[in-house]
Amino acid sequence: MPDERALTEEEIEAFRRAQVFADDDKTTPEMYPRLWNISAGMLYRGVIRAEPPDRPEYVTVSMPEQRLTADTEAVAVAVAVAEWNLLWEAAQFRRRFFNEDDLPRPLWRVADKGDVNVVFVPRSRTRYHEYAPLFHLLPRTTVERFGLPLLHAGQWPFLSSPADIDRYLPADFEHRLARAVAERYARKADHDGLHDCGSPAAR
Repeated sequence: MPDERALTEEEIEAFRRAQVFADDDKTTPEMYPRLWNISAGMLYRGVIRAEPPDRPEYVTVSMPEQRLTADTEAVAVAVAVAEWNLLWEAAQFRRRFFNEDDLPRPLWRVADKGDVNVVFVPRSRTRYHEYAPLFHLLPRTTVERFGLPLLHAGQWPFLSSPADIDRYLPADFEHRLARAVAERYARKADHDGLHDCGSPAAR
């Protein structure tokens, strides 16, 4: 069998953009905004569930960009973060699914603290992954009004990313998002009458 042709940089970039930006059919009112998650039940026959779960703590992790010709370190970190976060239903007991050899050193230092309900979040310049649940609650009109891009459905907790998201976001993403969220929920509060001094919610 002849060797397959290596992808060009242009082809790799086109693939990444297709995975990051939402097509028109994904930005209709029925499809946008969206945020999804996956239960560990998709891969595991049984999972420990914490009753009740401890309040989660979020730890940012440096994750090298995964190229289609991925290096070993990037793959190891990406796989470990995905496996850890997938067990979100186990909460503080997820540590019990892993041995020291299963996790890269930075993740193991956290896991080795014992039964802690930690969610790993990729560290990025724009802090997109930290704010993803907020961003993916905003309707298309608000996103566009503040010059933010229309992205594919968000995921929580984080499992994987096909590209370095910072490359496709404005440098002031965090500032624009803060303004967008403030306007969106100020409007909602006005609509719900929460600014009315006679409202029980305003007291």
